[in-house]
Amino acid sequence: ALSLKESLKESLNLHQKGGDTARKQKKTAVNPGTWHGVAGMREVKALLERDVILPLRNPELYKRFKVNLPNGVLLYGPPGCGKTFIARKLSGILKVDFLETKPSDLASIYVHGGQKRIRALFDSAKEHSPALLFLDELDALVPDRAGQNLGHHYKSEVNEFLVQLNDCLKNRILV
Repeated sequence: ALSLKESLKESLNLHQKGGDTARKQKKTAVNPGTWHGVAGMREVKALLERDVILPLRNPELYKRFKVNLPNGVLLYGPPGCGKTFIARKLSGILKVDFLETKPSDLASIYVHGGQKRIRALFDSAKEHSPALLFLDELDALVPDRAGQNLGHHYKSEVNEFLVQLNDCLKNRILV
């Protein structure tokens, strides 16, 4: 799979080759139901079309061949490479609500307070289903449970995330 970082480099190279003509083009309204406005990233868009959009639009075909529908997608790359932008576009193409969260939204000073907020987050996604739940900075939200310096309440939060993720497809939530 091609990372978003590599796709971004490809996109920037294409934009630079276009020179001034790219800047002279008239700005048009961006259709949220298409990839319009996403420069380059051909491989990422093709991968999302094949592995996410097509299966979610034709679930009966995939069930017939006993192929599991996706529960989620992991986008990775450095800050500013377009992960959130791609996720927003994906929600527009799928015509579902876009819900975004970051680590500070789920932080709590109370033991098990984070678990409660995680459950509330997924409950909110259920209320807005079908929905795309974008978890920004997932590595900060869900640290490695095997880590030596990880407190018990953090391990409980990771467990809560995993429990909630199990039911996403059933609840029409894409993470």
